[in-house]
Amino acid sequence: MHFGLIVQTFESHLIPLLSLAAELKQRHHQVSFFAAPGSIAAGQSAGLNIIDCAALKIPLNPQDHLTKQYDKKNNTSQEKVLDTKTVESKYETYLLAVSSWITHNTKTLDCLLVDAFNPFLYILGEKHQIPYILLDISIPSLFSSELPPLSQTWLYSDSLVDKVRNRLMNTLYRFMIRLLSSDQKIQNKYADLWGLPRSQEWGDSRKALALISQVPEVFEFPRRDKNRYIYTGPWINPARRIQVDFPWERLNGKPLIYSALGTLFNDQTDVYTIIVNACSIVNCQLVLSVGPVIPDTVLENFQRSYPQFIFVRKAPQVELLQRATVFITHAGTNSVLEALQAGVPMVAIPLGNDHPTIAARICYYNVGVSVPRKKLNLERLHKALQEVLNNITFYNEKVLGFKKFIEKNPGLTLGAETIERLMASYPLKAGH
Repeated sequence: MHFGLIVQTFESHLIPLLSLAAELKQRHHQVSFFAAPGSIAAGQSAGLNIIDCAALKIPLNPQDHLTKQYDKKNNTSQEKVLDTKTVESKYETYLLAVSSWITHNTKTLDCLLVDAFNPFLYILGEKHQIPYILLDISIPSLFSSELPPLSQTWLYSDSLVDKVRNRLMNTLYRFMIRLLSSDQKIQNKYADLWGLPRSQEWGDSRKALALISQVPEVFEFPRRDKNRYIYTGPWINPARRIQVDFPWERLNGKPLIYSALGTLFNDQTDVYTIIVNACSIVNCQLVLSVGPVIPDTVLENFQRSYPQFIFVRKAPQVELLQRATVFITHAGTNSVLEALQAGVPMVAIPLGNDHPTIAARICYYNVGVSVPRKKLNLERLHKALQEVLNNITFYNEKVLGFKKFIEKNPGLTLGAETIERLMASYPLKAGH
């Protein structure tokens, strides 16, 4: 079976989705990765067939962009030529590059695997009549009225007041996205050009065979709409990632606190300073991964002031978590799932996107504690570290339950088997 993987350049999305794609290849399927600029090396590390979208010229021949536009007023279709000069955004260029490749390679792909973060790319499946599956690296349908809003660290509650609050907040979020989302506007532009229904809102997956999440169901809040989604477990395979060097010989045997703030919001010199200062008054060794943005002078000053600690721009996170006592994290989904799989309690500092609602689950299931970014200071972070370290047996027992569950229900295996099962039951093979 031949799958086409559609995911853009966010590293936090590439890591799990490429691992799942590599698992499908391991199971003797073919996977072609539509690689946007900056993601080719990651796709090569996963061992996938690379389709370089930057090298795919969007055809300038008007006939290649001849489409049918539906005229609602007259109930007719008319031919319309797409003006390639109007193609401006990276998202739009990516969509057209993938569409061009499929057009010139008809009956090649059996299924599209689409990053659920860019749900409007499912329009490619509908245009080319290829079945598609949405892959969600985070909590599925985060704007569901069943859930506290993603921007808040509110814990789950089934009280009437909280349910009304959640519904109102998520309705507002969906309205704002519908109003402001450039991706949805682009999707609707091409829905009109290609004679397809417009998207109604974020998460309007329409004809998707399924939405599969790497989040284990046991880490989800109680919600009545769980049966709309398929929960697996973390899509983690360090062997399929770009390998990172690390000075393992510098680990000194003290309790290891590992800290990293992800790939999108890591320009956080003030937060790193608080983390370093808080760990300096704890009997531990800190490994701090700061990402590519922080100036060299800051990194050099940290290392000069705290020679017992290790400061790097990028770290082998999964391997370090296997040795860590506590993980200070931004509460990104990948990082949290990797900590659960390793059985490491967390101190969360949510920075944006879905981090607050993931941090809420950390607290709800007692696998760590959370310090809001706006309230973060040395005293509060030190108190949070002490809370976990002084009650490490309690937190270890809680997180160990998740580790055992993930070991018994390996996410990569479940994810690949689910995709295979969905395709085996798909009746028409998309006419291929």
